Amino acid sequence: IGRIEALKRRDPIVEVLDTSKPATPADAIQLATIMADLGRADLAKKHLQTVLDANLDRAGLVDLAARFDSRYFARLASRPELAPEARRLADAVLSAVQEQTRSAEHVGQMIEWLSSDNQRIRDEGIIGLRKAGSAAVVPLMGVLVDPARQAEHDPVRAMLVALGGAAVEPLLAYLESGDPVLMVEAIGVLGRIGSRETSIRLLAPYWSADGDPRVREAADAALRRILGAAPTAKESARILTDRARHYFDAPADLGGDEAGRT
Repeated sequence: IGRIEALKRRDPIVEVLDTSKPATPADAIQLATIMADLGRADLAKKHLQTVLDANLDRAGLVDLAARFDSRYFARLASRPELAPEARRLADAVLSAVQEQTRSAEHVGQMIEWLSSDNQRIRDEGIIGLRKAGSAAVVPLMGVLVDPARQAEHDPVRAMLVALGGAAVEPLLAYLESGDPVLMVEAIGVLGRIGSRETSIRLLAPYWSADGDPRVREAADAALRRILGAAPTAKESARILTDRARHYFDAPADLGGDEAGRT
């Protein structure tokens, strides 16, 4: 019976392919896919394992993602007959892509592309920075406080606004920086993003008696943009009271011990 099964498994195409020696990890992945499609998951897994054994660095894994597309690896990993090798390879590739997307070098390149004369390159920069999300905020803000990169300021501000919610928390952190230039830029972008939730955080710089006038003016403009008008002292007090009531009424885990101490 075993011999009969072995004969059934013989396939001249498989036999020819199995004698080939993939020259690169990409060739091995391509061959693995073909073997899987021919019903030889055992041979497919063998070739996927050779890629895993190569211990590719981030650049090599990102190159594979560019060659095959990230969705290709997701589909490969979804095939149960190729477990666990396909899942391990997919996880490695997708993790490398995520790291690359958020790396300082990559983000810096994408920022430079925002000012390209080529529309396609500008679009690539926008897409890349959207993927980077919150990791792009600090490098983008760095451009805004660099006088030598004045020509890039408008597209950089537009990019920060386009990041929307992903940029809000990092931008709010700049309100505590004490640097008027950074604060003005952050407040300006927050105003353009237009989240009403952030307006409460703008009340402090708006009402600060000893703060930098430029910061107060920026907060005034942002609050007018978000709320339609700068809040009066009475309105500000009401906003703060409502927020405090919401905070204290909401259940919260204060991280205390079993006796309730914090």
